[in-house]
Amino acid sequence: MKGIYKKHIESISKKAGVHSVVEDYYNTLLGSISDKAILTREELRNRADSVYTFSSPETVCVSSADEFSDHYTYGDSHHFKQPFIAEIRGGRVLNGSGICTTENYQPILDSDKSVKYELVWRISLRKLLVKSIKNKLNEENNRYDHNTVVPFTSTVRTENESVNYFVWVHNYITKIQGIEKYSQITGREPKILLPKNSPSWMIESLRLFGYDNDLVFWNPEDELRIRRLVIPSNRRGEKLTNNRTMDHKILSPIACEWLRKEAEKCLEIPKAEYPSKVFISRGDANRRELENRDEILNHLRDRGFVSYELTDLTFQEQVSLFSQADQVVGVHGAGLINLIFSSQCSLTEIFGDQFVPTYFLLAQSLGLGYNAILGESTREKDTPPRHQNIKLDPEQLSIIPS
Repeated sequence: MKGIYKKHIESISKKAGVHSVVEDYYNTLLGSISDKAILTREELRNRADSVYTFSSPETVCVSSADEFSDHYTYGDSHHFKQPFIAEIRGGRVLNGSGICTTENYQPILDSDKSVKYELVWRISLRKLLVKSIKNKLNEENNRYDHNTVVPFTSTVRTENESVNYFVWVHNYITKIQGIEKYSQITGREPKILLPKNSPSWMIESLRLFGYDNDLVFWNPEDELRIRRLVIPSNRRGEKLTNNRTMDHKILSPIACEWLRKEAEKCLEIPKAEYPSKVFISRGDANRRELENRDEILNHLRDRGFVSYELTDLTFQEQVSLFSQADQVVGVHGAGLINLIFSSQCSLTEIFGDQFVPTYFLLAQSLGLGYNAILGESTREKDTPPRHQNIKLDPEQLSIIPS
């Protein structure tokens, strides 16, 4: 034992007769201070106190987009095992990150985005080791802060910032089917735990699906202990290594179809309020803007497209807009995740020099049409290529279906 961690052990080992127990426990845990300590989806299924399965396994087949991309790779098929809801008794919500752990501080990958290296960046496994030892000695208060909770706490990023809209819809809203099934199977109505100061679109989206009085807000400075921590398995692929593969962006078609149909049942806005041809202008963005947006918009208007800036719309309005669109044209950005609410739509996505297959993979999962247009990045200094503004030749718009 070295340095500060030895001091931690000595400070909590002064009780008579416990030093050797603590040292043995410390040495055992020290060997597991790595990303192997994190519970993957399959390990969560095997180690949870209770597991409730629903729906069915499925396989997503993906065609190649090699003509666009030499930066990312993905498999031509992806298999999803049967989804489930895990119940962890005495589970924890870590302060700061909002990552969830077992009672003994094993981090749960599916409480976040299912990307292991990102989770490792956000927590200190060594600090969790010390917490685990203190817990072993029963030095912590064993009270529960909440009874039965579904944590959406890992959406926090900084004091005044959360995950973006894409991650929220792609990773968290797609868990709602699991929450519904948990209530049906157990008869329990879990609260949904959110960071305080969550963006309005998070709350609006949950309210659309009927979760209004079920929301509880959490101060990210606090660590919580939960009597029943309810973790619906993520409905996207896992990423267990740090590489250029994009399989973790592939979504379950069954989850998407369920979500779309439930959203349409809840909509209060008539579909006729919106056109069938939609252009997402990104005029409200501070990166990846179209340098010649007015020129492009004029060409698209001649073809019947109507321009929208998604920040001007509520969550319900965005769902309604995409749910009835036949064609969507837009620059790569978070708002295109609303494609998940479309059933018969074709997306034409605009990039600069670099293609990113996120929405190509979504379109493949949903069986929707897809085209990509590569424009010219404007080469701004100190701006990553995928975030640079774009200039597009209007003639390239001819690829858009009539």
